[in-house]
Amino acid sequence: MLFVCTAPPAAPLLHITSIHLTAIDLKWKANIDRGPPIQGYYLNYKREYGEWEERVIDKKADSFTLQGLWCGSRYQIYLTAFNKIGTGQPSPITTTKTKGFAPEVPAKSVLLQENTTFVVVNLDTLKSGGCPILYFVIEYQPKYQTEWILVSNNVKPSQEKFIILDLKPQTWYNIRVTAHNSAGSTFVEYTFMTRTLGGGEQTLEVDLSSYVSLFANFFLRYYPYI
Repeated sequence: MLFVCTAPPAAPLLHITSIHLTAIDLKWKANIDRGPPIQGYYLNYKREYGEWEERVIDKKADSFTLQGLWCGSRYQIYLTAFNKIGTGQPSPITTTKTKGFAPEVPAKSVLLQENTTFVVVNLDTLKSGGCPILYFVIEYQPKYQTEWILVSNNVKPSQEKFIILDLKPQTWYNIRVTAHNSAGSTFVEYTFMTRTLGGGEQTLEVDLSSYVSLFANFFLRYYPYI
């Protein structure tokens, strides 16, 4: 008596061969030990905290480049094969991350240009981390004030310089700049002093808060589980 297997395909063996900024290269081996011939594949994937998406792949394929992904983002991926009977079991979920990081901030002397009644923020000195910067948030406050003053929460990266006006001469201020891209966000807080009415600089005190903030940002970025 001839036994004919009428079942969906078994789970393919999926693995990642290469990772890029916005793409992931995949390869798999079909399990063809049972059932009618494979008619194609469903590739399912989702970004962390996102919704599942699906691509249909030709039956002859054994590799695929998943494109159009978010830079510097985590993804979950699995593959199923289907035949005329139905869709088979999925491969184990593979978790990976596209290349790229949150923006990187420069030193205070590079980021800021202090003047008598304004400060220039050199936004073009922030590094993207490989993922294009989407927007900036800029806030400031007089040094001993508790409330931050929001100047803008949507400064486009095409604006290379940003000027905060109407500051008082010879006065200490805190400034906070946050840069966002698809990999995350990075903020930095610096303390600066506007120049005197004559345009000169005056050193009133040594302020370490900006260095502490930058040091903390470094460890949160590179040693998040310490």
